[in-house]
Amino acid sequence: MDICFLCRATGGEARVNDDESLEVGWFELDALPPMEDFAVSRIKQATEEAPTWFEGIGQA
Repeated sequence: MDICFLCRATGGEARVNDDESLEVGWFELDALPPMEDFAVSRIKQATEEAPTWFEGIGQA
């Protein structure tokens, strides 16, 4: 399961806290770095203020 949250900074400084990430950064929506299509679609969904979105992978 992947879960994404729309958040906003309220203070402090962005930093890497563990060995899972190499760097952290903030980007304007029109200046995002290269990303996989799934990441771009999640950002688009979050910024459109659309309803909660669920997508199933296969059927049981």
